[in-house]
Amino acid sequence: MNLNVSKHGERVYLLFDYHSEVTDALGEAFGVDFTPRRMTLDAIKKVSAATKSPR
Repeated sequence: MNLNVSKHGERVYLLFDYHSEVTDALGEAFGVDFTPRRMTLDAIKKVSAATKSPR
């Protein structure tokens, strides 16, 4: 599975500039919007933390 992220400035990234049917299905299953967009590093960390399985 590939999800690309490109740096677009100081602590700003373009997320999900590549996606596939697999990533679309995972996003739907986990409630994560993989539509390409710019986000700060802090916002990326929040999304990442929200998708991790509880231990």
